[in-house]
Amino acid sequence: MSITDLTKRNFTRQSHMIVNARYALTRGEIDIVLTLLTAIKHEDEDFKDYQFTMKDLEKKTNRTWNSKQLKDTIKSLMSKPLDIPKESGKGWTIVSWFSSFDYDDNGIITCRFDKALKPYLIQIQGTRIISDFRHLLPMQSSYSKRMYLLLKEYDKIGSRKFNVKELQEILKVPNSHKTRYNKFKQDVLQRSEKDINKFTDLEVSFVEKKQGRKVHEIHFFIRKNNNSLKDFIVNIRADYVNIVLFHTNDGKPIKCSEKGLLYYADASNLTLNKQSAQKTWEWLHENRNKLECFKNNIIDKKALQELQQ
Repeated sequence: MSITDLTKRNFTRQSHMIVNARYALTRGEIDIVLTLLTAIKHEDEDFKDYQFTMKDLEKKTNRTWNSKQLKDTIKSLMSKPLDIPKESGKGWTIVSWFSSFDYDDNGIITCRFDKALKPYLIQIQGTRIISDFRHLLPMQSSYSKRMYLLLKEYDKIGSRKFNVKELQEILKVPNSHKTRYNKFKQDVLQRSEKDINKFTDLEVSFVEKKQGRKVHEIHFFIRKNNNSLKDFIVNIRADYVNIVLFHTNDGKPIKCSEKGLLYYADASNLTLNKQSAQKTWEWLHENRNKLECFKNNIIDKKALQELQQ
């Protein structure tokens, strides 16, 4: 059996049924799950015994483990099954993440996912959510990691609506967060918003919809996170080809070509030279919230809340 180098694998694939399943894990537990999801290869046709070293696990999760800590964490993890609703909305499946976990004196760990998870992690039908482990690891809250995955599923749509009670069930929050909405808002919603915007490829915001005096729905709005100039340029080149980015002071429209070059979209079709393009990219990034191409994505929270009254 070959040992998997976990440090070289970063992407996870999950069915939307798993992402929307009802479960609650600690940060250490969910980091182990996400780490081992990266070990599953796209071409795998079945689960196998995944074998890796304690050293690699420590590097991957950015924390120190010893045998007792790992054992206690795994025992706790295996006592917290997933509650997966059926696609039809009627019925459910209760299943554990792993069927076995083994640790030997040489620091070699062997585990196997429960075979009931095969349709959700290997033979995935329908929507699948692909996420980068490097976005998830820095978040200190397990709720933030879950919320990221729930919102990542809708990043192409740009928004997602949750019934408060249903979201609380998905996350399996404690009763203190169910009876005290402000605590749920602070520990889950606002914390997730802050973490996702700081660490991931998404930029999110939310508004509350009330029924009477009580908040009963949460509307999240999702955009690509363009905090870095590099990510901003990648986003423009991928999703805004030949779309007007802005107009210069003399009224000339600027666009990005299929080759990723900035040009004047007028009769001249003149491509900006390297120096001018660099300065223009920097200006575009600094003023990204004012760009014409993003106007449809800018959220006026006050106006939206008034529409929802």
